[in-house]
Amino acid sequence: SPRPSEVSMDEYAVCRRPGAELALREEGPLTFPDERAPSRPRSALLDFCVTLLTILLNLLWPVRFLRMDEQLRVQHLMSVTVTNGPGLAFINPFKVSTVVKAVSLGVLDYVRIRDSVDGSERAVHGPRLLFLGPYERVEGRGQGVSLSSMQYVLIEDKQSGERRVQRGPVVWIPGPREEGKV
Repeated sequence: SPRPSEVSMDEYAVCRRPGAELALREEGPLTFPDERAPSRPRSALLDFCVTLLTILLNLLWPVRFLRMDEQLRVQHLMSVTVTNGPGLAFINPFKVSTVVKAVSLGVLDYVRIRDSVDGSERAVHGPRLLFLGPYERVEGRGQGVSLSSMQYVLIEDKQSGERRVQRGPVVWIPGPREEGKV
């Protein structure tokens, strides 16, 4: 039986394909030129090189897209660096990096922050979007106290032991080492 690519003149009308040209061989049967040689598969070496190049580019030039409320923290051998969003950050793939959210503070909100390198403390009140420094961490959160004209707050400084009274009307937000009783 003839191969599928070989047809006789009688079978030509049955096997005719649109757009295919027939070539007459010396033996007599006709063959389709596009089916004579098997199609060459894509080179496996080329596929390997493209895949390897893609992997290397991703390892050597990783990119982080930071939104408005995100911060990139990169741990180096002896230090930590931070990059605040929004923006585009290129980082070394062999360093540990994390993306953290900024602290969102409302009108009465506050946070107490401690720097682990120098031991300093600070209190930050809102409204704001707070990005922490490389060695800072949040020690506590709270809300300020809104005092009317008939109210007061007794404030005690935990470091010095000093006490004082704050009278209203005021919105009182404690300092880094203060506590208050209404």
